[in-house]
Amino acid sequence: MDPRRISASVAGAKSGPHATVNEGLAIRKQLDAGLHRLRALEGTPHSLALGTAVGVAFAILPVLPFRTILVLATAFCVRANAVAAVVTATLLANPLVLPLWYASAIWLGSTVAADPGGASAGADLLASIQSAGSFRASASVLVDAGLRTIVMMLVGGAILAVPLGLSTYPVAYRAFRRWRDDAPEADIEQAP
Repeated sequence: MDPRRISASVAGAKSGPHATVNEGLAIRKQLDAGLHRLRALEGTPHSLALGTAVGVAFAILPVLPFRTILVLATAFCVRANAVAAVVTATLLANPLVLPLWYASAIWLGSTVAADPGGASAGADLLASIQSAGSFRASASVLVDAGLRTIVMMLVGGAILAVPLGLSTYPVAYRAFRRWRDDAPEADIEQAP
């Protein structure tokens, strides 16, 4: 299945070359706005970087209906900035890249499980979830898929999410420290 077609169908946009370009521009604006929101957050560089790492990890995991709840619970448990975690997860789990994360998780999970037929079963599952239309219908599709396919997706997603989430922390920490160090003192309003 063509990734551009999947992305267009997930986003609900018309297909064609202009739809993909327009989606890309809209997502670029969302990423810029999200980065601005991250820079403006209050907190220590450690807490903000940890929240960003949690957000990256959960953006990649195939847990779409439960993502926000899991992000908030994990951020609370590791004392990360919950807003940074949710903003990051939301930005990185956008309709343009979500099918690529899930397809990668399916492929990796079926490769690790040495299940050559698993990749096509996983791709069929992804297409069924995309066309379900509602949360209840998507949940029903997941239940009907069977434990084997769901475990395959989760294993592949975890193999992708853990190293990417862990490698995000040092990069985000340096970025937040630099942003804090570069922030002019004049930006803070002082009472007369």
